[in-house]
Amino acid sequence: MNSYQKNYNGKHGNTIGSTSITTRVDGDTMRELQDEANSTGIALSSLAKQILTNYAKWNKFASKAGMIPVAKGVISEAFDRLSEEEVIQLATSVGKNALSDIILFMKGNSTAGFSHIVKNDLHSCIMKHNLGLKWSLYHKTVLQLMIREILGDPSIIEVNTAENILVFKFKEQNATKI
Repeated sequence: MNSYQKNYNGKHGNTIGSTSITTRVDGDTMRELQDEANSTGIALSSLAKQILTNYAKWNKFASKAGMIPVAKGVISEAFDRLSEEEVIQLATSVGKNALSDIILFMKGNSTAGFSHIVKNDLHSCIMKHNLGLKWSLYHKTVLQLMIREILGDPSIIEVNTAENILVFKFKEQNATKI
């Protein structure tokens, strides 16, 4: 067993640790990475770790799951041009299934942009997106459709929307309405 296998067995072993790697990058890439590390005030090794972690937890799944890079401004403007009824219809006809497929594909590995707080059996989940109120409405509708399909009663989750965030709350074990 090599040192990598001793330190990291992942899903199939018991040990999850860390290990060192060595890689070569061209000079231009190295300068870009060092400039980014300097501008964000972090060590180059920390930046490299962030890049590798982002790849492992999100980027490797994104294109396979049908995601494409689109500027926030494009999405925000497109959603602003839709009526609230059109946003709900889009979430109903496409969004719920697309999100379910992505979550299943990723096996629940996505946490980027989310915060989860538990206090006295009340779970509060916050999704920050900076894409406007209609983007929040879209995700609120998708979430309610999924809860209705899975649990039958969307009222067990309180969903609040704001310009750039979506907040949903639920009691542990879904036993009590909020």
